[in-house]
This record gives sequence, C-alpha cells and structure tokens, in this order.
Amino acid sequence: MTNAQRITAQPRQLLGTSPGLALVDVAEPEICCGSAGIYNVVQPEPAERLGRRKADNLLVGRPEVIAAGYGGCIQQIRRHAGDADIPVVRPVELLDASCAATRVRPAELQPKAGYFIPVVAIPLTR
Repeated sequence: MTNAQRITAQPRQLLGTSPGLALVDVAEPEICCGSAGIYNVVQPEPAERLGRRKADNLLVGRPEVIAAGYGGCIQQIRRHAGDADIPVVRPVELLDASCAATRVRPAELQPKAGYFIPVVAIPLTR
C-alpha cells in the first residue's frame, strides 16, 4: 500500500498501539520488495535484487515476525529471508494475537495452507 496507494501512517498507528507489539523501523522503507503484480515474473532479475535488498533491510532490525499485507510481498520476503527462519504474516494475524492478549510467538504464526486474505501492508515509513 505504501507504493501504490501512499497509505503509510494508519497501519503503523494501529499496530503501534496494539498491546504486545513493537514496531521496528527499517532502512529504505520505501523500497518495493520486487513482487508488485507480475513484476517478478516479467522482470525476474530486478525483482530478485529488490527482494534481497528488502529482506536484508528487514532482517537488520532482528524482528521476531515480519508483517506485510499483500500476498506477493509475503511470498517474496519469505523467499529472501528464508534462512533467518522468521515468520512473515499478515497484519491481521498480529492484531488477532494482540487482541487475544497472547504473547506473539513466531511458532504460533506459521502460515496456514490455503489461507489468503489481502489486508493492509504494513508500511515501513512514517
């Protein structure tokens, strides 16, 4: 949503005020992950470079969980951050865990087969 719709503040505000969640700022938050639409299919080399760059920037903050709302972003980030074994989930999953007053544990946030609901991307800008 950051690049296509220019929505940045609201998702961060929502997650930033949710109990048990702490947002971590990352370098180059405006950089796309390289999965926009079919970009990674029609431009695989640049998409590969963008995906690696985005994942590297996300991993610097040593997050327990990475959240993104677009399914393509989730898959691209998982692919490039895979060695770090950090779950990449939808923001609604983090909100659900927070509302249920549970501690967010990466092992509890593994993707469920066949589950896809596009929600909101967590923009990494303010």
